[in-house]
Amino acid sequence: MKQRVLFICNRNAGRSQIAEGLMRALCGDRFEAYSAGMNPSSAINLSTVRVMEEAGIDLAHHRPKSFQEFVDMHFDYLVFMCENNQPCAQFPRTQHVMYMEFSDPARFVGSDTDVLEGFRALRESIRAWLGEAFGCP
Repeated sequence: MKQRVLFICNRNAGRSQIAEGLMRALCGDRFEAYSAGMNPSSAINLSTVRVMEEAGIDLAHHRPKSFQEFVDMHFDYLVFMCENNQPCAQFPRTQHVMYMEFSDPARFVGSDTDVLEGFRALRESIRAWLGEAFGCP
C-alpha cells in the first residue's frame, strides 16, 4: 500500500506543486503525493509549469488547492514548506509531520532568466531533499 504525503506551502503555486510533481514522477510506486496551500493562488505559477516541463513532468493541468480539501484524509507524512518552519494547519490523522523550508518563488526577482534560474534551483533542491528524506531517486 502506498504511503500518502501532503506538501503544504503558502499559495500552492510553486514549492508544494514542484514537490508533488517530483514525488509522483520519481517514487510514485511507493507514495501518493498531494499538495495544498494555506491561501491558494488563483493559478499555478507559469514558471513552475515551465521548469517542471523541462524535467519531463507536466503540471499544466494542476490547480492550486486549499489545505481544507484534505483535512479529513489520512496522511502518513505532512510536509510543511511554509516560511520559518511554522506549522500552517492541523491534521489530526497524520503519522509524521515534517518541516522543510525552501525559498518562496513568489519572491524571486530580476529578469525572466533570473527568475527561471531561481525556479530551477528550487526544483533541484526539492529533488535532492526528496532523495534524502524519502529515498526518491
